[in-house]
Amino acid sequence: MKSSQQTLSILGCGWTGRALAEAAKERYTVHCLGRNIAANEAAGYYDCGTLIVAIPPRSDSLQAMEHAYTRIPESTQVILLSSISAHEGNAAVLAAEELTRRLRPDAAILRLGGLMGYDRIAGKYTAGRTLADGMSRYIHRDDVVGILLAMIGQEIRNVTWDAIAPVQRMKSEIFAHNAEQFGFAPTRFETMQEEKKPLSPDALIEGLGYGFRYPDVMGFWG
Repeated sequence: MKSSQQTLSILGCGWTGRALAEAAKERYTVHCLGRNIAANEAAGYYDCGTLIVAIPPRSDSLQAMEHAYTRIPESTQVILLSSISAHEGNAAVLAAEELTRRLRPDAAILRLGGLMGYDRIAGKYTAGRTLADGMSRYIHRDDVVGILLAMIGQEIRNVTWDAIAPVQRMKSEIFAHNAEQFGFAPTRFETMQEEKKPLSPDALIEGLGYGFRYPDVMGFWG
C-alpha cells in the first residue's frame, strides 16, 4: 500500500490536470479533488504528499484553494499552476499567487505560457479574423506534464518559474503554417502588439535539469 508521500492530489482535473493524472498513476496514488470539501476529507484526499493546484484563478477557486491549503499536512509539497499573465499584472492570477504564498510559503509556482498541443492548434480558433502580431509565449501540454512530474520527483519547493518553450516564433508565422497544414482559413495580421516583457524558461531548465520534449513551438503539431 502506498503511503501519503506517494499520493498526488490534483485540485482542478481539466485538460492539464487529467493528463497529469493519467501520466502519474503508475508512480503515485492519484486523486482528483472535487468541490465537496466534506467528501474530499472523508475520502482522505487532503492527506497527500503533493498537491497540484490547476484551477482557473476566480473568486470561487480561491476559496477552494484556501480550503485545500488549510487541510493538507504541513509537509505536503504544493505546486500552483499560475500564468505568465502575472507579469502583466493580471489581478486574479496575482491574487491566487498571493494566497498561495501566504498560506503555503514554501509552495512552487509555475507560470505557464499559452497551453497548446493536440487539438489546441494556434490559429484554428482565429481563422479569418484580424489580429495584432507578436511573439508567441506557448508551451506544449506534454511538457507541462513532464515538468510537473520532474518537480514532484525532485520535491521542488519555494521557486517561481516561467514555463514556455525555449524557441518561440511570431504568431503570424505559426498561424500561417498551421492554416496551411490543417486546411483552415488563415488569420490576418495588420498591426503589432505592444511589446511585452521577454520571458525565458532558463531558470526552470537550470533548476530542474529539464529537457523540453517540444522545444520549438513550430513542432507542437507535427
